[in-house]
Formats: sequence, C-alpha cells, structure tokens
Amino acid sequence: GTLSPGFGRESSRRERLTAEIEKLPEPARSQIRDKMAQLRATDDPLREQMRQARNQAIDLLIAEPLDEVAYDKQLIQISQLRAQISKRVSDALKELVRELPPEQRTAVGEMLKRPPPPPR
Repeated sequence: GTLSPGFGRESSRRERLTAEIEKLPEPARSQIRDKMAQLRATDDPLREQMRQARNQAIDLLIAEPLDEVAYDKQLIQISQLRAQISKRVSDALKELVRELPPEQRTAVGEMLKRPPPPPR
C-alpha cells in the first residue's frame, strides 16, 4: 500500500488540468468547470477523511511497537476512500461527455490523457 500517490503532484496535475480545460471549446469548458466545482464540494468530506486516515497510518507506522494489522487496515481504508472519490469523478465525467458533441468528447479525452513522464 501507499500513503500518498505522489508528493507535490496533486497541485501540478490540477494546474495542468485547469490549463487544458481553458483550451476546450464551449460548452465543454463551462460544463467541466461546473462539474469540477460540484465534485470538489461533494468530495471535500471524503478528501478530509482520506487525509485523516493517512495521518493515522503514519502514526501507526512510527508507533512502538509496530502494529502491522492496524496499519494494513488503515491502508485498506485509504484505498476504499480513494476508490469512492475515483468512482464519483468517473461518473461525473461520463455524465458530462454524454451531453457533448463527438468533437468535444474527443477534446475532453485528449485533455484527460496524462503527459509522458519527464526524462530522468
């Protein structure tokens, strides 16, 4: 299991996504902005629960003696919360693109592709 999917990547991914949304034609741009605002509002409690669960996992990881069972349970909880958020985002995207014309659906699909990793 993992505690954090990537230190510092969340804000850079959000910034990249915001910049890509601005390139979309209307009405896709406005609809995605609105949908993202709705998701942030509904997912904030889940994100807070996930933050607390990660902090508890860290506390368990550094506690003496190490309680591996409790730590593993905490990682499962984090994964479940992450899955709930992912499902909400996926459902919202599906609902959004259902209403768009094909060329705008293609543009949204391109926007969602992750860029290749930077060279090492």
